[in-house]
Amino acid sequence: MAAPWNPLMHEETYVRRRAVPNSHTSSVVFTHGVGQKSSEWLYVVDRLRALAPLDHVAFIFPYLNHDGTAASNVELVQTIVTDEIKKGIAHDRIAVVGFAKGGPVALSAVLSSSTKIAGVGSLALDAGASEAVTKPATEQSKTPVFIAARAPADSAVVALAEALKATGQPVQVAVYDTAVTATEKEPLTQQELEALAVFLSKVLPVAK
Repeated sequence: MAAPWNPLMHEETYVRRRAVPNSHTSSVVFTHGVGQKSSEWLYVVDRLRALAPLDHVAFIFPYLNHDGTAASNVELVQTIVTDEIKKGIAHDRIAVVGFAKGGPVALSAVLSSSTKIAGVGSLALDAGASEAVTKPATEQSKTPVFIAARAPADSAVVALAEALKATGQPVQVAVYDTAVTATEKEPLTQQELEALAVFLSKVLPVAK
């Protein structure tokens, strides 16, 4: 008797929320912030799928170590992206998104890589934006970038966005009202969830 299908897969370096059976065409790597656990972000998958057609997307939450060097986290994300491609996911069906301190990791992992993917996003980006790559690799010149900050936007966020735009990078920037609160259990606000759902459904649409 076959074992019941489990939507979760626990690997050595990440936890995966699988796509709906027989629909997997895309993957999102989601990098968490300081003091958070990858498993605490699993809730976001159902929230996003309720807002946009994302059943075909698998969500991968790496085990990051923000006490170490940013380079090690960047390398981990790039390794996961490479592994997804080896498993058969097309490079242009992969996106990377980060929250808070995970934002610069996501941006640097994508923009410094020679492997072009569908898009990269950063949510609740703050002063840590100064750590992100500002001179994208040639292969990433057309990769869509979504940057979301919480009001008032830190000067480092503004500087990062302007630096990327100056290189010709397609950058979308949004600043959300902090009066709309998030919680420790659900760190993203409804505004951020809706914006992320729109971004992901745009860069990773359902395959026709």
